Amino acid sequence: MSGLLPDLASWALRGGAANNNEEGEEPASASALSSQQLTEDEIRAKRLARMTALSGASSKTDEDDDKMDIDTPDDGGPTNMMVESTQEAKKPAAVPNSTTATKKSASVVPDKKMAESPSSSSILSRPKKRSKEPPTAEETTRKLQRKKELLLKKTLAISVSSGEDSSCVYVPMEDSSFQISAASIAEILASRLSMSPNDIHTYPKQGLVEYLGQCHRRAGEELKTLRQAHAKKAAPSSELEEILEEIRKQVVSYAASSLMEPDLFELGKDGAKQLAVCLTASSLDPASSITFGVSGGNKDSFYTLLCDELVSLDSNAFSTVVAAVVTYLTKSLSECETILDGGSGGGSGDGGLVLVSALTALCSHKRAAACVAQMPQFLLPAVSSSAAAERVVLPIPSPPPGATVQQQRMFRMMQSMRMGAGNNAGYLKRSGPALEKETILGLVLRLGLPMDNPNVSQVFQNPATRSLKEVTKSTDGLRRQLLNYQDTCNKLFKALITAGAESRKQVMQWVTDALLVNIGATAMRTDKSKVCNPQTLLNIGVVLMKLCEPFVKDEKKAALIDPGFVSAPEAHGGVFAVSGDDAVARLGEETPPVGSYEPKNSFIPQCFFFTARLLHLGIVPSTSYHTSLMRQIWHTRQRSANALSDPNFNHVLMMQYANEVSLLAPDMLADALRFMNLSAQF
Repeated sequence: MSGLLPDLASWALRGGAANNNEEGEEPASASALSSQQLTEDEIRAKRLARMTALSGASSKTDEDDDKMDIDTPDDGGPTNMMVESTQEAKKPAAVPNSTTATKKSASVVPDKKMAESPSSSSILSRPKKRSKEPPTAEETTRKLQRKKELLLKKTLAISVSSGEDSSCVYVPMEDSSFQISAASIAEILASRLSMSPNDIHTYPKQGLVEYLGQCHRRAGEELKTLRQAHAKKAAPSSELEEILEEIRKQVVSYAASSLMEPDLFELGKDGAKQLAVCLTASSLDPASSITFGVSGGNKDSFYTLLCDELVSLDSNAFSTVVAAVVTYLTKSLSECETILDGGSGGGSGDGGLVLVSALTALCSHKRAAACVAQMPQFLLPAVSSSAAAERVVLPIPSPPPGATVQQQRMFRMMQSMRMGAGNNAGYLKRSGPALEKETILGLVLRLGLPMDNPNVSQVFQNPATRSLKEVTKSTDGLRRQLLNYQDTCNKLFKALITAGAESRKQVMQWVTDALLVNIGATAMRTDKSKVCNPQTLLNIGVVLMKLCEPFVKDEKKAALIDPGFVSAPEAHGGVFAVSGDDAVARLGEETPPVGSYEPKNSFIPQCFFFTARLLHLGIVPSTSYHTSLMRQIWHTRQRSANALSDPNFNHVLMMQYANEVSLLAPDMLADALRFMNLSAQF
């Protein structure tokens, strides 16, 4: 070991020139070694060149190893090749100077790169890809048929090939050679709609109208996507587009036929109710609404096309369907007492906001809105009719079972106080309560947040012990709900008024009746068997002020207000009577005669003066009552030794907060002030 290390060092310094006896070479003589003495720089250059040569040989050996399994050399195999390459690498090479070593090193590097790069022979030996043969006519037909089947699954949720897909209904076709085309869509849909509900196991369960409405929407979305793709490629319309167009047409046709003939399909026996449910769901989920088309408007929506189809087939049947839908929705509305309640009984179970939104969606079609305005329950009976003198008697609710005699007596007393004095005798069919309970718009506008309703007042329970921040938070939450409901009522009024002249006339006649039956609303103690609740009058005032906004904010339109309206009985319908028990006080003792009333615009004066009269019957009395309530709170607090624990003080304060939710709503007060500023200009 001690002699091995010096020999290795001597061999490395001489560039591997020593110890070549193993390779069969003669050892160098002393004179030869002395004549080849090199400087230190030359030795370093020589050693670097030798290491580079060894590196190149090693790379070549690795390359031979890779080819060993395929190309075996004939002269002894890979082991002999490695030995030979190693021996060649060990052979000494004379390097006279560093320049020579550098050139040799540079000459080795390109060889290594060539060894790592793929050979030209391997590139030329790669097989060429065969050109794709065009599909045969049979393959093209099968591919198109698969696309059509997939289209039916996406749009109609129907499978005609197999019943393995649980999200689709399997509709077998009798003919084995059946082909899907635009002409066969009617047959496929008829087979699907004729099935019994027990044979349909898809989830969720859908009625006929809802199913067809969703099919129409999905087909519209697919058609829109397909047309956009064809527009980018400038391709003509395909057979798939024709099928989608036929689907949209057929689903509307079948829905109209089912509504006209409820016994046509078992799935559509309650078609009007299904349509009402779909309209209700439209306000909850606009993405699946039947009143909005794929383009964003309602012109190409399922509901609009359905109404057009019904009108074209039979206008009387269309009116019958609209009346059935309104009856279903108003029945649910009659079960609600505030906007916080939901329907019950035979209704849909939805709250007032959802139900009024459904009515608004129903009236989005002008012909449907005109049908609603012409329904018998839209207006009160005429003044001179025999029905106006009929009286409706409401039975007092029975006490709960198991109540004692004292509890029964207390229950009846509370019911009488709640229903109002004189209500045991009922109410006339032309009165304030009849307006709220017997007319469509009355059922809509009577809902709100009345302070005497427990659902509203209990929100402010024990107000004396609560912080102002808590009370304000509760008030703001209730006001947001009230504002949303009043905005929906305003949309309903606008839909009815813009539906046509006849519909607008009916709406304004309803407003006229509301003003006439509430003459006694300004009394100190109102008779609830004759006039409406304060919440109803506030809601009517809010809706009328919204109708006045266009000319309140525009001086040119405000100039169309004709003061002669109040002196024309045929225009105001007796609202501004100058004689009798219902006479309206004038600023002057005598009213100067005026000529014939011929306004440039009849709606603007009518809307303006009716709003002014309604504010007098609604907001003004409610404000007076609120002032007296606050005065009572002040006196109660002065008399009470400990107001925080006084139940009387807490009760009156709770009523004040509950009343301020509706009466002091910022949006309503702002509209009222703007209207009064305009009134002050006359």
